[in-house]
Amino acid sequence: MARARVIKSFSFILIMCILISGCSLYKKDDNLPASVSPLPSTGIDALEETLVSQEKQYEDTRTLTVEAKVASVPADALANIKLEIDEAALKSMVDNLCISIFPQLEESIIDGASKWSIVSDDGTLVFSFSCYREGSLMGITGYFDVSRDLNGKTVGPDNDYIPHYITDHIPDGVTFSAEEAGDKIANLLSQYSCFTFTPWSVTAGYDDQKQQGYYHAFMQQYYNGFPVYGNELRKVSAFLSPDGIFSFDGTILLKEYEENRLRNVMSLGEAIEVFSGKFPVYAIGDTVVCNKITFGYIASLQNDMMSLSPAWIFECMDKNSENDMIQYYSCACLIESGEFWIESL
Repeated sequence: MARARVIKSFSFILIMCILISGCSLYKKDDNLPASVSPLPSTGIDALEETLVSQEKQYEDTRTLTVEAKVASVPADALANIKLEIDEAALKSMVDNLCISIFPQLEESIIDGASKWSIVSDDGTLVFSFSCYREGSLMGITGYFDVSRDLNGKTVGPDNDYIPHYITDHIPDGVTFSAEEAGDKIANLLSQYSCFTFTPWSVTAGYDDQKQQGYYHAFMQQYYNGFPVYGNELRKVSAFLSPDGIFSFDGTILLKEYEENRLRNVMSLGEAIEVFSGKFPVYAIGDTVVCNKITFGYIASLQNDMMSLSPAWIFECMDKNSENDMIQYYSCACLIESGEFWIESL
């Protein structure tokens, strides 16, 4: 009950601030609507669910609108995590997904190797598998069963560039939905990783020659229930037909190595202030809308180790009114260091 009272008290104070003064962390612009509300300051002792509503117009007439509900964050999530290759998961994946289908691979597998393939007598690739243990591609795993490959075209809307898009189109020859396809892929990949996986986008495809439909999904990594982003982290691209997954590529085979609690915590209000101040750096068009802010992690590679750093993450839709071009990307503020991160497009 104490937690409920704190939240109600905070909401009351927030509403009163809006009604009485309309104050903001930013200098109020006369052109902004009266509904602009003050930004909450959410620190290490109060990572509670928060509603953020803010709009800012810049001198060059471009605008940033932030309208998002930010979920609560448990204190035990505030730690830097180090990851390394999971050799046990690698062996299990090779046994279950490779050797079980192509027993002849077992004779050619050498401990410590990173790539295996099968080539027919005429030199045609039949199957390939790879896992990078170190370097800039650490953790990236590739699987390609050419014998079950489907070369087709997208059917239904081709919106795989839109975050969280899942098609409602079911291609011919398939009896399950795109949502179910995402679950099938997530359940398989999560067996071999410290990450769980959630569909970032799922589109439908159809191979005219083989007359078979399939789904193509991009899978977002999650760590302990929170999304992981990073320019050195590759979302998993996976293809699924009624015969199962025949191709995937992305960051998978990692496990926890070390955990260090944060020494400093940037509040949500401070992070939004930085996000707003960096607008000229990341904005492409003239209107940027952020309707999703979440706690998550930014992945980076250091000394053949992948580090996950807690961050406030901002998902953006960036529109250029002159040509109606829309870009989707994410930005983040690392909670401990305050460093600003921008997704590579």
